[in-house]
Amino acid sequence: MRGIESAMMAMGNNVANKAQSFADLNNNMEAKRLKERADLREHCEEFVSILVYQLVSTMRKTVPKTGLIDGGNAEQIFQSMLDQEHSMTITKASNFDLVEQLYEQMSYGLDDRVTELPPPGGTE
Repeated sequence: MRGIESAMMAMGNNVANKAQSFADLNNNMEAKRLKERADLREHCEEFVSILVYQLVSTMRKTVPKTGLIDGGNAEQIFQSMLDQEHSMTITKASNFDLVEQLYEQMSYGLDDRVTELPPPGGTE
């Protein structure tokens, strides 16, 4: 009688361990999906900030230079870096609809992808 009870206990522990492994795998997959979505949103913001940078730098070229104060090449480099930072700040602060539209378009079907589960036993 004890042999049957111990075998059933061992089988119950094995099932519990498998269930916990499956729950851990599911949690890891969910965390991976959330990270993918966060990364995608960040990349969409970066892409839109590049567009804003192009807009700002093109507008800056239309302003005539007087020649009174000229910083030369160093000023141009500094201005370019400043424009890049401003474009990123503008993009993050102003909730561009373009970021949302790009994110929705790029994330379409992101969660519907088929992911491969590791084979039973945990070896790949």
